[in-house]
Amino acid sequence: MILKQLIKYTNAPALEATWVDENDVVIKCHAYSNGQMDMLRADLGADAVEHEALIAEIEATYVPTAAPSQAELDAIVSAKIEALWQAADKYTSSYISGVAIGILTIGVMQKKPKALAVSAWSSSVWTEYYVRKALVTSNSADNHDFSSFGPIPYSVPELQAEAGL
Repeated sequence: MILKQLIKYTNAPALEATWVDENDVVIKCHAYSNGQMDMLRADLGADAVEHEALIAEIEATYVPTAAPSQAELDAIVSAKIEALWQAADKYTSSYISGVAIGILTIGVMQKKPKALAVSAWSSSVWTEYYVRKALVTSNSADNHDFSSFGPIPYSVPELQAEAGL
């Protein structure tokens, strides 16, 4: 590969290198930000020496981002766990909440099949919440979708009828 050009960007602290083959066909063209100058030097190989002043100029503009403190990371994790809990609660509460929980409890205590099925549905959502919670880190992807559990298997009126209320 032959280095055809090294261009300094005017709108960002970056350089762009273009390499061609012996027929002047572009083989590689890559932009390097001010934090990637070591990568550029490696890609340039022996040609790096000739462009060192320009590389150093761009590299001098690099200001590393400070790593977040442990307290900041902990706050991120706490916020993610809270958002996950809110999503699970919103999902289950959209089907059953308030007085209906009491009706469900009566049916479960009576070992009624529909109430037990609803209880198992709710438990499966909350079990998944705890599985996801265990995987939460400051940079983990959020998954607040519990729709794969489907709707509540029986309605509140069905639970009332089953419990004889």
